[in-house]
Amino acid sequence: MIVALSELPSVEVLHEKFNQDKSWGLSTLLNLSGCDGFKISDKTSIEQYLIELCQLLQVTRYGEAQVIHFGKDPRIAGYSAFQLIETSAISGHFVDENNTAYIDIFSCRFYDYNVAANFTKTFFGAERCEVSVYLR
Repeated sequence: MIVALSELPSVEVLHEKFNQDKSWGLSTLLNLSGCDGFKISDKTSIEQYLIELCQLLQVTRYGEAQVIHFGKDPRIAGYSAFQLIETSAISGHFVDENNTAYIDIFSCRFYDYNVAANFTKTFFGAERCEVSVYLR
């Protein structure tokens, strides 16, 4: 189920449940639409996003991000990105044709999904950001 950010449980409530359930990690899925066409189709911008997001969430990057453009079908062509972090990984796909982005953030360390969602929406100039959050 995808819900608006305002409909998700508060970060405090989710953090408490994370601790009570001894969850393995937190997974945040972001579906963005109406993005800035330049930013989602620029390798350097995507790399910078991953660096800044990791700094913001206080997670340690493990090596450099892989950011590769591919796709023969224009409906799906665009950059895909993958950044290992010491507590798991961040991945995303950016679709050139319709200025959308699909980003998954997973970490064994709890983080503020509001911060991640708001930063991502702002960074890519998205008109809309749908958010799903899961404890794993």
